[in-house]
Amino acid sequence: MKILFVYDTYHLYGGGSQIISFSWFESLNKLGKDVYYLSNDYFEKNNLTYKNKVLLNKGGIKIDELVPGFKIPLFINFNFLELIIKNKFDIIQFFEPSLIGLELILLKKFIKSKQVFYFSTIFETTNKRNFFDKTGLKIVSSLQKIFFEFSDAIIFPSNYLKNLFRKEFKNKKTKTIYPPIRNYFFDENFKIKTKEPTELVIVSRLVKEKNIDVIIKTLKYLKADFKLNIIGDGKDREYYEKLVKKLNLKEKVIFWGWIKHRDLPQLIKNFDIFIFPSSIETFGIVQIEALASGLPLITSENELNKEIIPHNMAVFLKKFEPKNLAKILIKLKKEKKLFLKLQENIKKDYFKLLKYHEETSTKNLVNFYKTLI
Repeated sequence: MKILFVYDTYHLYGGGSQIISFSWFESLNKLGKDVYYLSNDYFEKNNLTYKNKVLLNKGGIKIDELVPGFKIPLFINFNFLELIIKNKFDIIQFFEPSLIGLELILLKKFIKSKQVFYFSTIFETTNKRNFFDKTGLKIVSSLQKIFFEFSDAIIFPSNYLKNLFRKEFKNKKTKTIYPPIRNYFFDENFKIKTKEPTELVIVSRLVKEKNIDVIIKTLKYLKADFKLNIIGDGKDREYYEKLVKKLNLKEKVIFWGWIKHRDLPQLIKNFDIFIFPSSIETFGIVQIEALASGLPLITSENELNKEIIPHNMAVFLKKFEPKNLAKILIKLKKEKKLFLKLQENIKKDYFKLLKYHEETSTKNLVNFYKTLI
C-alpha cells in the first residue's frame, strides 16, 4: 500500500490536524506501509524519524502578521507532481484545504489515486476579527467545499461531527476514525495526587475562540494559592497577557509558550487539573492527552464531549463561566475526596482511553484504506 499525505500548510503552532498527520505518518511507516509526506519548507525544522519520505514543496507567501509561522504555498513543484504521477499512490490523503491540494484534486484523472479528505476544521467557528481574517476564511471555506465534493471519501474525527454533516455527504463514503493519541502520553501507572488541587493547566493555541479568558477571569474568585499554567502560543497571546495584567493576576498566571509535543506529558503531569473551555472543537485532542496522563478534566457539557470523554473522569459544565468554574475548583479543593475520586476513576477505567491510542487509530485507518482500493 502506497500513500501520500498532503499537509503543505504546516506552521509552527499547528493544531490538531497537524499533530494527527505526524502521528499517522510515523505509525504507518512503522507498520511497513510506503507513506510519503508532502509539506512546505517550514517543515525542515521538524524532527521526524522518516525524513527520507518527506517532500518539501518550497516557496509560497508568508503571512506572519496574521498567523505566526504560517505560509501559503501556491503551486506544486513540477518534479513532485511528476513523482506523484509516476509513483501511482493508492491513497492521497488531504488534512486541510489548500491550493496545492486543489491542484492535485483537479489533476485527479492523471494521478488516478483514491483521494481522502480528513475533515477536522469548521472554519465558520473561527474568530473573524478583521478584513484579512474574513476574506481568508471565506476562501478556505470555499476550497473545503471543493474537497468535500471531489474526494472519494471523507474521514471524520468524531461521530458528533459526522452526524452534524450527514445530510451533505449522504452519497459519499465516510468513516469516523478517532485521532491517534501519541504513545508517550499513556501512563496507566500514573501516581494519584493527594495534595490540594491548586495547579491548573491548559494546552491550547492562544486564539480568542478558545475562551481561555474564562479561566483567567476565574482566578479573581480564587485564593492566591491557585495558579494557572497556559501552555501554547498564537496570535492572541498579547491579548491574554494584557488581560492578566489588567486584572492584576500576574502572580497567578504563567505563560509557558510553545512546548514541543513530545515534551508535554512530563510537563503537564506536574499539574493537578486540566481545564478546557473551548466549545468549538471537532474532537479536542488535548483533553484525551490530559486524561491519559492522569489529569482530571473540567470541560464543557456538549454532545462531542459526551461522546469522547468517559463521564466519570471529568466535570462537565453546562455554562462555562468564571463564577461556575470557580465554584467547582473551590469544591474540588475543599472536598479533596472528589479530586481523588476523579483520579481513581481514570485509573480504574483507563482501558476506555486505549481506543484513542495511536496504534489502534492507525489500524482503523489502514482498514478503511483497504475498503477504498
